[in-house]
Amino acid sequence: MNNLYKYILLQVALILCATNLVAQQYSDNATPINSIVNQATYANINANINSLLNAKELNKTKFGIAIYSAKLNTWIYTNNSKQLLIPASNTKLVTTFSTYELLRNNPFITTTIATDGAVSDGTLNGNLYIIGNGDVLLSVNDLEAIADELHKLGIKSINGNIYGDASFFDSITNRFHYSGDLDEVQATAPVTALPITQNIANIIITSGNIAGKQVNIQSVPQSDAFAFVNNSTISKKKKTGISVTTTIDANGKQIFRISGTIPPNRTLSYKHFIKKPALVVAATLKARLTAVGINVNGQFGESKFKKSLAPAVILYQFNRNINDIVAIANKNSDNYVAETLFKINGAIANAHPNTAKSATSAEMAVLKANSIPNPSNGFIFNDGSGLSRRNAINAEGLATILIKAQNKPYWNDYAATLAIAGVDGTLKKRLIGTNAENNLRGKTGTLSNVSSLAGFVTTNAGDALIFAIIFNGGYVGLYKQIENSICCAIASY
Repeated sequence: MNNLYKYILLQVALILCATNLVAQQYSDNATPINSIVNQATYANINANINSLLNAKELNKTKFGIAIYSAKLNTWIYTNNSKQLLIPASNTKLVTTFSTYELLRNNPFITTTIATDGAVSDGTLNGNLYIIGNGDVLLSVNDLEAIADELHKLGIKSINGNIYGDASFFDSITNRFHYSGDLDEVQATAPVTALPITQNIANIIITSGNIAGKQVNIQSVPQSDAFAFVNNSTISKKKKTGISVTTTIDANGKQIFRISGTIPPNRTLSYKHFIKKPALVVAATLKARLTAVGINVNGQFGESKFKKSLAPAVILYQFNRNINDIVAIANKNSDNYVAETLFKINGAIANAHPNTAKSATSAEMAVLKANSIPNPSNGFIFNDGSGLSRRNAINAEGLATILIKAQNKPYWNDYAATLAIAGVDGTLKKRLIGTNAENNLRGKTGTLSNVSSLAGFVTTNAGDALIFAIIFNGGYVGLYKQIENSICCAIASY
């Protein structure tokens, strides 16, 4: 089958789906049929889907497909559904399902403000600790809100230091290292229990209009844990260029060195990973406390809150609903957020000093507890995002996660974290103009040798079909066309 014919076949499949949608919209009976769903409903599904798989490139491709009918409570189509494959970002379904399961009784990530001292007459005599539990969305605005709450408690001064405590996770913060991968598909910021601005510093360089003057430098977040060496100037020469490098000094401060020249009246920004996030959080909180009128008679630093030294005194707890975090991981396929959730899973389970190993065992236990078929028989999860090419699952297992999730009390929240075809997230530009648009919800996956899609869609007859499609091979663009055609076809039943 040549490429032109193959392209025409796939486009015809999509056109037929779109035509069916238009026919529904303009018929006398524009509402879904909602007829009785039985085995005969899907009598020709094998032939329809297999015709879409008739491409010579698939002879060199490993793939698995599993489609399940909620009304019939059975698989209506399987093809290599038990073959272990690389899922790419569909690994995030394993990660996020596990997070909901592990936190089902208290679906919040809590950042705790505690002290080893006591408050007397408006003075805190002791150190203040901000203890992270993986709130990957923690921002400067959140630290301002925390400072406001402490001020409302009547604290006017602190005779002690401000410490950031990130000990909920282990010290292996590099996804590439804890995954054990041989290649780094995408570098991620340090994965820590006490992050800020997702552990990325934005260095903003602004030039005035006077040649020879130094440029202005700002950072987001602003923090006394950062320092700048500014060797950059404004130049009217045609060839200009700025370099921003970063290191850690002996005191733990992150030094940014800016050199080169920039034309007048320009603004440039450079992103760098924050190397010591807990220190940056402590310094930023100290500045926010001062800003709201709390005098801090101490320094900032990193330290574990050792409850054995004094009775634990919790002053305030800042809670984040996991729905807000999982939505970013699933809808936008955010790798950094997913890796933080992976580490949260491991830290909650606390089954191994290595948080990533603990996460892997915890997720396997979650799958086993939910009767996911044979999770210990070859399933592999080395990270939470799916960047690892050593991850492995099959289409049946991936679809079963969603089948089991539909019977959970958190299902509506979980379903809302998935991308909607033609509407948002990683499916925003897919399946537009078909009867899967604003109907299908799913999770995509893409690597240079992987394309996957898993989710659920409502058919014309009112059945909910849960599906998983995984392709491993060198024709990712073709695979996504086939995924679209399959999803459009099953939505038309």
